[in-house]
Amino acid sequence: MRLLILISILFCFSNAFASPLFRCLKSAGKGKPIRLQFTFPADDSSSPAQVLYEKGSAPISLKKTQDHAKPNRDRPSEVQMEWIELPESPSSGKYLLTTQGALILSFKYVSAKNAKTFTFKDDPDSVDGDSCSWNSKKH
Repeated sequence: MRLLILISILFCFSNAFASPLFRCLKSAGKGKPIRLQFTFPADDSSSPAQVLYEKGSAPISLKKTQDHAKPNRDRPSEVQMEWIELPESPSSGKYLLTTQGALILSFKYVSAKNAKTFTFKDDPDSVDGDSCSWNSKKH
């Protein structure tokens, strides 16, 4: 019986870690929102992250170029990350992400072409299982 419980627990944990961690986000501000799915790397190594736009044809791979943790005594550390679009080129945009535990405190895209910055916020209504769904009936 104990073995069966242990196997069940391990199965649940393995399934939890098998799906990638992602967030659904939408642009802040006026006008029609820009929606995207940001998928964190499967592990904490040099694996690329990905961003998929609602109107995009394919995911864009991202390479982490900066990662800085600011410890807090009473809360999870605040982590600032910078991701650049792959393949790297002068026209590669960058994504600036600040997290604290599971919270996204800040998410911005900076265009390399004109340095225009787009600010995004969490879009929990778009979460649909293990991906984002941008069904117009939900928004």
